[in-house]
Amino acid sequence: MKKAYATFEKSLSKKQKTFFDREIKPFLDGKAKIKDPLECFNTGLAQRWVFNRVVQLGWSQELHGQFDRYVNYNRIDRFRHKPERIGKKYQWIALHELLARISDNFEFKEESWTDIVGKYEGPWQLNVRDIDPSCILKEFPNTKPENVPNFKWDVQNQYSAWYENSSHSTWLKNSRDLPDPRKSIEFVDEQGISWIALEGFIGWQEETPPEEEKCNLPTRRLWYMIKSYVARVEDKKKVFKWAKRQHFMGRWMPESHEFYNVCLGEYPWTCAFLYYHHDGWTDEARDKKIPAKILVTDDQYLSSDSSIDCSTSELINVKLPAKFIVDEMALTQNYVDGRFFDKDGNLVVFDPGVFDGNAPRGVLIRKDKLCDFLKQKEYALFWILLGEKNIIGGATIGQPLGWLEIDGAYTLDERNRIIGIKRSSFKKSTN
Repeated sequence: MKKAYATFEKSLSKKQKTFFDREIKPFLDGKAKIKDPLECFNTGLAQRWVFNRVVQLGWSQELHGQFDRYVNYNRIDRFRHKPERIGKKYQWIALHELLARISDNFEFKEESWTDIVGKYEGPWQLNVRDIDPSCILKEFPNTKPENVPNFKWDVQNQYSAWYENSSHSTWLKNSRDLPDPRKSIEFVDEQGISWIALEGFIGWQEETPPEEEKCNLPTRRLWYMIKSYVARVEDKKKVFKWAKRQHFMGRWMPESHEFYNVCLGEYPWTCAFLYYHHDGWTDEARDKKIPAKILVTDDQYLSSDSSIDCSTSELINVKLPAKFIVDEMALTQNYVDGRFFDKDGNLVVFDPGVFDGNAPRGVLIRKDKLCDFLKQKEYALFWILLGEKNIIGGATIGQPLGWLEIDGAYTLDERNRIIGIKRSSFKKSTN
């Protein structure tokens, strides 16, 4: 090591040797007064490098100065997405080039509060990827491709038992008018093919008279939330028996979470996704123990705020099948829009809300493909239901009249029919 160090010093010119002795050698010898290299990093040098690179890339005062000065002159809100200065776009390019050089020449410290050196794998670890070039989805709903099936959502999900002549309290306490949750789990398209919701949310709301604003009147609302889990077939009986005794309000069961440092086209196979992904099998719930390990069946892509670059006016949100489902069923996302296909080119899983503004948001999977998979791999599927009847809007605060809580558990029987129980309980306000 000493021989290599001496050889390196001899290779330096006089000017390089002077710089090396002043700026680098004290840290190698342990004689630097500041031990943390971050505290002596010359940010001014980095800033000058970025400026010089911007000029090299082509920015000039003569060509771009006037545009950059006035492009956002009349804007008050500086935080919403807006057209950027040309110079700023050059700065973004230069910044990412600088980060690439830093990553090649500095050790990577994953957390700011520790000195442990980590492994640098890519810019997703720094949260600096501000655009997803793989995602071409626009404002929802997007244009529906030919192979996406059609559904009569309004017919299957209609709820009209608003009881206009009854009091709010009477309507809230009535549980006999609740829709059958199985119709929020299984849907049949116009071709007669059955689809199963791995995850979904359906809401119904009383219509407001056209002369009134929605927020000005107390309005009756009902919603269902469906979540599903995979269990091993030998654990199905005890897990489902346990689930039928639980009250799921409070969302204490395991859930998926949005990921936004990963491109949609990278799901679920690249290093970027695997960096954040963890094994989904768990028997832990918030303050409770599940009698066997289960796996959440969905995931969710969410574009970050910084990706709103005027190509879209809103965040892009796509519900996805869990990595386990994609891998075990050998599915591929051919079009980078949340549609997954089997090896024969059949559409197997998709988020209907991406292409249909009337559709509930969630993940639909073809029932025949799902049942074949579960049987072949010896897995079972069960759902939990959360729901609520409540009053929103008007001058009231909270729920002074109370609300109706709804929950339940469902699974597939040996003939692949959805079976289960639904419960409801009226809750009085404590205010």
